Amino acid sequence: MKRLLITLSLLMGIAIASDASFQKQLKEYNEKKNEIYTILVTAQEKLSTSTQVLNDYENGIDMQSAIVLRRELNKLSNQSDEIIGSPFGSPFASCYATIQMLSNQYGARFDMVYDIYNARKNGKDDMGTLNKIGRLHETWMSYRDQYDKSLPACLREIFEGPKDEYRGVVITPSK
Repeated sequence: MKRLLITLSLLMGIAIASDASFQKQLKEYNEKKNEIYTILVTAQEKLSTSTQVLNDYENGIDMQSAIVLRRELNKLSNQSDEIIGSPFGSPFASCYATIQMLSNQYGARFDMVYDIYNARKNGKDDMGTLNKIGRLHETWMSYRDQYDKSLPACLREIFEGPKDEYRGVVITPSK
C-alpha cells in the first residue's frame, strides 16, 4: 500500500512538472506568435501604402518615403530573424520566407526607383527612363496584388494551420 502511495505521488509529481513545462512552452509559443503577428501586420500596412508611394515617385515627389519604406521593411526582416531564429522546422517558416522576400523584392524595386529619380534629377528624363517607369509600375502592381493575397494567408497559417480554404482570403486585423 505504501509503495502504491509513493508511486502515485511520483506520477502526480511528474504530471505536475510536465504540465508546468507544457504551460511554459505554450506561453513562449504564444508570445512568439504575437510578435510575428505584429511584424506581419506591420508589413501588410506598409504594402497597403505602396501604390501611393510609387505614384509619388513617378510624379517626382520627394524620395524620402522610398528610403523610409525600404528601411522599415529591412527592419521588419531583421526583427523576424531575431524572433524566429533559424526558420527550418519552425512553424513560422513560411512567414519568415514571406517577410524576407518582401524585403528583398522591394529592395530591388527601390534600386530601380533610385535610378529613375537620379535620371530625372540630372535632367535625363528620356524615353529610356519612361520605359523603366512603366516596367517598374507593372512589376510593382503584380507583386502588390500577389502579396495582398499571400500575406494574410501566411497569417492564417500561424493561427489556424495551413488550410487550403484560407489561401488568398484577406484578413482585417482587429484594431
